[in-house]
This record gives sequence, structure tokens and C-alpha cells, in this order.
Amino acid sequence: MLPRLLLLQQLLYRLSSYDRGSLHIMVDDWAEEYGDCYRLSLPAPGICVSDTPTIMAVLQQRPGTFSREAGLCEMVINFGFRGVFTARGEEWKRYRRLTAPHFSRPNVRNMVKYACDMAAKLCSNWAKHADSGEAFDCMAGCALYALDVGCLAVMGRDVGALDGARAGRDALRLKDVISARLCSPLPLYRLFRDDETEAAKKRFDSLVVGLIDEYRKQQEATATATGDAPAAAAAADAAIPAASSAVAAPNSNLLKHVLRATDPGSAAATDRSALTTAEMVGNVKTYMLAGSDTVGAGLSWLLYYVAAHADVQEGISAELLTEMAGAGGVNSEGLEDTLTWDQLERLEYLDAVVQETMRVRPLVPNIWTQAERDTAVAGVAIARGDSVIVNLRKPCRLDANFTDAAAFWPERWLIADGKRAPPEGVADFRHNKVVGSFGFGPRNCPGQVLAVVEIKVAIAFLVRAFTIGLAPGQGAPKEYEGLAMAPDAVRLVLQRRQ
Repeated sequence: MLPRLLLLQQLLYRLSSYDRGSLHIMVDDWAEEYGDCYRLSLPAPGICVSDTPTIMAVLQQRPGTFSREAGLCEMVINFGFRGVFTARGEEWKRYRRLTAPHFSRPNVRNMVKYACDMAAKLCSNWAKHADSGEAFDCMAGCALYALDVGCLAVMGRDVGALDGARAGRDALRLKDVISARLCSPLPLYRLFRDDETEAAKKRFDSLVVGLIDEYRKQQEATATATGDAPAAAAAADAAIPAASSAVAAPNSNLLKHVLRATDPGSAAATDRSALTTAEMVGNVKTYMLAGSDTVGAGLSWLLYYVAAHADVQEGISAELLTEMAGAGGVNSEGLEDTLTWDQLERLEYLDAVVQETMRVRPLVPNIWTQAERDTAVAGVAIARGDSVIVNLRKPCRLDANFTDAAAFWPERWLIADGKRAPPEGVADFRHNKVVGSFGFGPRNCPGQVLAVVEIKVAIAFLVRAFTIGLAPGQGAPKEYEGLAMAPDAVRLVLQRRQ
């Protein structure tokens, strides 16, 4: 009886001391105490590695030797998000081959307008805060913006998250619930039925299935009328409208891309490794969830640093004034209402601010993997099923890798690219290669180009419209880790720019 009581006491202690945002910090602290490679037993026996060469070696062996931690995958799959995030082996290769090309740089060029439309809407929603002068937490708006752009990119529909529409509320609920479950020390959600969440899942799944059916019917009808399958596919693309002013383009959303490439009912298919309807739904939801969580967290962190560093904010504003002068149309506030891909590419200082934010606050501080076979890491024997935690956070914050690593200094990225000279007094400028928020190797984040575009566009629009400050009492936010590492709150005050 005594051992059971001791086990219960330990469990209750862990639950009482569990902090939603503490696990990645604990992993970092242990690395400081025990070194760049140490053993641990959470959730399974294994090791944690924190040096860049070992990190790259582990991530380069995904898939194959290492895969995503099984318990996490099981939870995500049970929630209805079976897709490229959770897949393994040949299934992952098929999903990745069929979905990743949609997020290539050439194709993301077609999605910049999506981000511009939603960034303009976000500015409009936040104008009331500037007019009232009241402080507000920006995180909810960042999450809604990310959901709207993400759903346009993967489904071709504006779900109206920023407008409070039901589809947007359903998508936000699914994102928040799965993030909360990821942070739970025990799967207590299995003991209770959440009818509201189940209803949201059914409605959202029905929305995606409806779009699939709509596309197929329109393509079949056009093919029957014209006898030209490729033309039918293009016509069906044009016939499915996005419920925003975003301009549709061929393969401008993931669902159309996958259907055109794989649908066995399409004579225009280029890849016969067809996805079932359930697989299409799972992958659409997976990209929507992962993308919106990452972008929402990244944008929130960026707004904190832009508000906390007036010189950085004015540097962004000056670059925007130079680049956007006379480009595009203007809105009712007299500000340009669009950005092009080429303009974004020329915003070098803004890019440096984004990179620096993701260095000091990596959106994915740890990657939890599991060995698929007996192997060795850094000379340590790893048995099949053991965990290998890859700590991306520590190398990003080491003075050995970055000059004055604790400082928020965006200019370091311009210096590293040879676009600026190091300041006087910096004789030993350090800027070493580390693995960032989007991972490394074959299983790196396929949507990273779009994610960075979304963040840049939102910041550009917000800095053009407002002077952004921190609310009284807003200090450095506390970190918590779900799918992405996010701040607990970022309270801002806004003033309209003249």
C-alpha cells in the first residue's frame, strides 16, 4: 500500500506544480545544469540534446530513424486532425509530396493578397482601440487574423473569424481545445464529453466536405459540357469563390491543389496516389491548425517587441514609407491597402525584426521525437521507442552563437548578411547557424514561407496605421507552449498615425 500512496503523492505534487508554460523552460534549465546531452524519463526513457550539430543530425533522420512522439500523434489523430503532422513512413511521404508544393515560394506569391485583405480588416477592427485609448490584449485578434488567412490558403474560403462568423468561431474553438489538450499533464478530457466542441468539429468537417463536393461537381459538369478535362479543372477553380475580396489564382488554396493533383474522378490528375475525402479533410484541418497557431503566436510576440522598442518600430515605419510610397491604392485612412510579394522581399529591416523575434522567442522551442529503431545519438545508445527531445531554444540564446545574445537587436541579421557594418566596439561579431522555429531536414515546416509572409504583412499594415505602445504594467510576457510557444498576454495601446 505504501508504494501506491507514495506514487499518488508524487502524482498530486506534479499536478499541483504543473505550469502550462514551464516544460520547455525546464528542459532548458536542465541543459544548463546537466549539459547539452542528458538522460531523462519524460514521458518515456530517453535523452535531450541541445547542441546544433546533434540537433541537425537527429532532425535529418526524420522520417526513418526518428518520428514525432507517439502520444502526441495519438491525441491529435483522435481529435480528427490526421494529416502530414502526425503521419509516418510511406503515409507521410505521400502526404508531404502532395501538399508541400502548394506552399512553395512561387505559389505563396498568389496568397499575399489574402494576408493583405485580412490585415486591413484587423486594422479596421483595432481602430476602435486607438479611438478610445483603452488598452487591450492583442492575442485574440492575432489568432483570428491567422485563422482567416490560413483558411483562405488551405480551403479558399474566408471563414469570417475576424467578423465573428460561426465557421470562424468553430475553427478557433478547435485550435484552442487541441492546444489546451497538448498542455494537459493528464488526458482528463477523455473522461468528459464536450458537446460544444464535438458540434464545432462536425460543422467544420461538413464545411470542408462541402467544398470538396462542390469542386468535383463543377469540374464534372464543365468536363461533360466541353470534353476538356484540364479546362474543366481551371473553370472549377474559378467557379469556387473565396468569400473575401482576395483574388483567386490557380491552385490558390491547398484543397484545390490536392484535388487537381490526386482526385481519381479528375482526368486532369497528375498523381494517382489519390487521397480519400477523409484524408483531404484531415490534412486541410492540420495545415489550418498548425499554421494559424504558429502565425498567431509569432505575430503576438512581434507586436510585443515592436511596442517595447520604439526605435525598432520607427525603423519599420521608415522602411515602409520608402517602399510603399505611391504603390497600390489607398484606403479611407490614406494608407496603401496592399503589398506585393516584391515589396515584401525588399523590406529588409522588417525581415530582420521577424528573424530576431523568432530567435529570442522560438515558436517551437522543443521537438519531441521517438526512435523508430535502436540507434545512437551523440554516442548514447537509444532503444526503439525511447524519446529524443531536441532543444531548439538554447542554441538561439547562447553568447557563443550570437553577439550579446540576450539583447533584442534586429540589426545583427543585416550585419550577418553584409548589408550593414558592425558597430564600433564590436570586434568579435558572432552569428552562427542554428535551427530555428521551422525545424530542419526532410520534416521541416512546409508552410514556413506563408507563415513569415502573414506575419510581415500584418506588422506592415499595423505599423502603417498606428503607433503601437505597451499598456501600463505590461512587462515581459510569460511563455506557454502548445502547438507553438506563445505569450500569455500582450496588452497594447494604439494611436492613429498622422
